[in-house]
Amino acid sequence: MDAYVRSPLWCSDLSHLRIGRGVFMNIGCRIEGAAPVVIGDRCQVGPFCCFENVNHTETGDQALPVSIGAGVWIGARAVLTPGTEIGDCSVIAAGAVVTKKVPGGELWGGVPARKIRNTPPVQ
Repeated sequence: MDAYVRSPLWCSDLSHLRIGRGVFMNIGCRIEGAAPVVIGDRCQVGPFCCFENVNHTETGDQALPVSIGAGVWIGARAVLTPGTEIGDCSVIAAGAVVTKKVPGGELWGGVPARKIRNTPPVQ
């Protein structure tokens, strides 16, 4: 199965976007493409998620990659900030704001997102 992306999708630079096989992205997602954004195989992305990779600092803009492992589920309206890495088979709750690295196999939620519990092993 190839990736399926529902429109509209807003992406500032498609040349930095890599989407794996079997990915489903729901409507209204926004991807800031000033640095690489990698979405691994079999990811499920809810509606209106934002993958932001530009930081506005006192010394100017800085772009950091966003990396999402295989088998990740991301709930509606979640925000991934610059430099975010999501490990394989993790779940990001709806509305979460992820500001740091998420290890594989964990459920994270809240603002800012924090670990809630481990996810069940994939069968």
